[in-house]
Amino acid sequence: MAWVTTLGPDPTQVEYRLTGQCGCDAHAHAHSHGDADDLQVEYRIKDADRPLQRVGSGWREFGQAPGSEFAGEADLEAMRLVMAGCHPVTGEVLVAPKEAVDPRAKLAARPLVDAVYAIADAAHMPAADLFTSASAAERFARLERGLLRDGEAHHAAVRDLEVIAEQAGVDPAMLWGAEELATAREHAESRVRVGNRGFDMVLNMPKSMSVLYGLVEDRTAAEIEEIYLDCVRETVDSLEEWAGYAVAGHHGDGQSAARLATSGLIASITLHRSARPVDGRMGDPHLHAHIMIANMVLGEDGKWRALGAGGRDLHRHVAVAGELAKARMRERLSRRFGVVWVRDERTGEWEIAGFDRDVRDTFSSRSRQIADHVGRDASAAQARAAARELAQSKSSVRQGHARRWWRRVAETAGFNVETLLDGALSRGTAARQPPPDVDALAAIVWDPETGVTAQRKAVSRPQIMAAVAAACPGGVVSASHLEVLTEAVLSTGHAVRLPSGGPRHLSNADRWTSADIVEAEQAIVSAAERRLGEGAAVVPAAAAAQALRRFEAERGFRLSAEQRRTAERLMCAGHGLDMVRGVAGSGKTTLMSAALAGWSAAGLRVEGAATAAVAAANLAAESGIASRTVASWLRRVESGEGLAGVDVLVVDEAAMVDDRSMAALVKAADASGTKIVGIGDPAQLRAVGVGGGFKAVHGIVEGETLSENRRQRDAVDREALAAWLEGGRASALHVWGNAGRVHAAERAHDALDLVAQGWWKDRQELSDPHQAVGDLLVLAARNSDVDELNLRMRALAWAGGHLADDEVAFALRGGGRLALASGDTVRVRRNDYRSRRGEGPDVLNGFRGVVAEVDGRRGVRVEWRREGETHSAWVSPEAIARGDLSHGYAMTIAAAQGLTCERAHVYGIGAEAHSLYPAMSRARGRADLYLAAQGLESVDVRGVRNDGELVRRLIDGYARTLTDQDDTMVSDELVPPRRASLKTAVERAARGRAGGAWRGAPRGAAKEGAWPRRTSGGW
Repeated sequence: MAWVTTLGPDPTQVEYRLTGQCGCDAHAHAHSHGDADDLQVEYRIKDADRPLQRVGSGWREFGQAPGSEFAGEADLEAMRLVMAGCHPVTGEVLVAPKEAVDPRAKLAARPLVDAVYAIADAAHMPAADLFTSASAAERFARLERGLLRDGEAHHAAVRDLEVIAEQAGVDPAMLWGAEELATAREHAESRVRVGNRGFDMVLNMPKSMSVLYGLVEDRTAAEIEEIYLDCVRETVDSLEEWAGYAVAGHHGDGQSAARLATSGLIASITLHRSARPVDGRMGDPHLHAHIMIANMVLGEDGKWRALGAGGRDLHRHVAVAGELAKARMRERLSRRFGVVWVRDERTGEWEIAGFDRDVRDTFSSRSRQIADHVGRDASAAQARAAARELAQSKSSVRQGHARRWWRRVAETAGFNVETLLDGALSRGTAARQPPPDVDALAAIVWDPETGVTAQRKAVSRPQIMAAVAAACPGGVVSASHLEVLTEAVLSTGHAVRLPSGGPRHLSNADRWTSADIVEAEQAIVSAAERRLGEGAAVVPAAAAAQALRRFEAERGFRLSAEQRRTAERLMCAGHGLDMVRGVAGSGKTTLMSAALAGWSAAGLRVEGAATAAVAAANLAAESGIASRTVASWLRRVESGEGLAGVDVLVVDEAAMVDDRSMAALVKAADASGTKIVGIGDPAQLRAVGVGGGFKAVHGIVEGETLSENRRQRDAVDREALAAWLEGGRASALHVWGNAGRVHAAERAHDALDLVAQGWWKDRQELSDPHQAVGDLLVLAARNSDVDELNLRMRALAWAGGHLADDEVAFALRGGGRLALASGDTVRVRRNDYRSRRGEGPDVLNGFRGVVAEVDGRRGVRVEWRREGETHSAWVSPEAIARGDLSHGYAMTIAAAQGLTCERAHVYGIGAEAHSLYPAMSRARGRADLYLAAQGLESVDVRGVRNDGELVRRLIDGYARTLTDQDDTMVSDELVPPRRASLKTAVERAARGRAGGAWRGAPRGAAKEGAWPRRTSGGW
């Protein structure tokens, strides 16, 4: 794994990396921006494991040779000057730092925007008409956009605010306190440095390489170390080619910046041989290097400039840089020592044969320490925070002593060191492992389940290069060799080139997708266009109306206008492929029950599909549609049975179905004449694989949208969720925050305690444990946080007398135990279709229930309630050992998709926009959000005066983490969308069905036999 950290304007970030004390935690980093909260450092070159080295051709501009070592404090000072954009000898400023308005000169924008709105409302005119100058109007528009983006956190320069206030007729003294206004004016002309000083890239090696390095004798270790440094320098040479350029001219507004060649990067290498100590013991062997790159290059025009594209190409190429360095190490170690490589199925890394997981884990103390602290699936930000919190200073240790210690650790763990080394090293006998042939290599790179397009549709050349390097067990002989292999992989039938995106001056800017994705998209789109108005599963209009009246009478309520309109369309329009978007809580299940009534009355067979077994069971129970999983339907399709006999297939949460699977269903439906109806919401959880087909079809068929929130009773939740759907992430969070629904803590374990305590307060009000399971949801994004919450909540339940004294600790495979007692809330983790064997009700993955009995030999009897009926089943000790059951007090957000409750408690750290929205919309009564500063790297909580201020800071920092890029259709980039006109298609179909029950009609028509369509729809 490799990562790059942007070094901002704070000079302490540079100082931190000029010492051997800089952070060395592999899994605690990602592409990130460093902060100023680094540990205290000593500026002594001796703290590094060996002297820092210069790397990069740019050093020659200052009379220094790449590869030369730093000799003392003068060289460190020279590096500080370079990182500040200055000449290392004269101190002359070569690249002027970027500056911005002093934060002290900024004020909150909300008071002024609200005042302008109030004046405009009183004058019955648009706010923009208050301004006499276009510049003031544009400044106000920027304030509006900033508030929508940042919420209450948005601040603006006092000079801009005063211009707007003057033209709107607002007295600033009425909006801000006298002291803060005076402070802002005092610093109005002040500027602060905001530009980046440079970048820190870490090239990390697989654990087995470090263990080998730590166990061999000193001479072999020194040779391995030099091989590693050679590979690092080779990688920096490639980085110079990929990212070491400059740009000249303006980019944007129809103009393109020109790319300039440069004299090369100016960087340093800090080598580390070990990780940080743990519990006072010497750190494990951990060979890695920090490459600190100055944000300064000399262009071919003789001018010094910042690194081109703001260093964007460093971030774009960090993965391939890491894989290239590892591939070169594999090739060099195989050639020199005869090392053979095997792939770890869990991590995907190529490890040295003979150094199995037990050996590697023996020397993973630091990783275990961080994982135990924050969980193994914690985010990079959480891991970084934990690394800083747990860090112990490194001390200077002689290598001979360290190597003796590491050997002693291995022997204490039961390993014979010489046997390990003899098995790993052929003592000079070359044992190259040739790369796969091109077809085999391409099959790996483009594998639909594990390849570069398994989770994303469009990939860049650097991403493909990284995948190619990672697919070669014997490594590559050079960077040019990697380029040749990549070109060969791109020349196979698997690869489809996309139009280039982004600035033309970027390196390796070409974009690609895979042929199977294009085929899947085209299958979906062509079916949607071709089957418009074909008469699939049509119910006569009069019969549909009668069925809906009967449905309303039986249910005792009336459908909303949009539900009725959508049901009539689904039954009467006759589209072979139709999609309905429904926001959270809009009554999608009710809609499908109503449509089922009409289809069933007409003698049509309707079945359902869902992404998970429990979701299929919920669809069947709540709508009456017999359902199974999408995977089950696909197995039926693959068997040749297809969708024969099914008139309508309802796909629940269709936006979560990946396009490859949807294409297979669409093709089968095309063959059998089955109508597919997809119900979903792209704003909620995304497809596990690649998505976008749902939204595309919805647009092609001009599908209906259920936009009324019929779930949330509380005005606060309705307001927040409405703001969310309009794109106001920060605004929505502040709505919840202002209502006391957001709870904050500095540390993650304190925030998790708050979640558990919030649940316990609600739980005490419910006497029925089954009601508690149904009414209360505690959700988190990651399994590690769910595990922590389950521990806390179970402890509260035990202390509160909800659990019996019949606890049994069942052994689990791989170690550990699961303690269960009567009264425990549990969750099923594996499907067991017992009804097919005549052994009682199915026990499905995702079911939550209550332990009714515990027996050490029989296991546990679990009860669960569905549709008012209580079911039970025994889960054997063998099934428990396999992991079929877990505590179920808390669950992941993904596992809760489709569930509804009264109260929801959501731990938000680790969630993104597509998961937080469904989490916060599960509850009818109230949803509460919990945040921790420890999981938000950009949030500084120093100087926080009260809980309210802490909540506001965390909301603002958290909002910046909520990314929500929508899935798209790459085939639209290959051929511009050619969408069939809905009106034309319907009229064509109607002409072919003279005398049929339904006719297409122009928009707005409302006559017997026609379905009324929306005059506007949208996303």
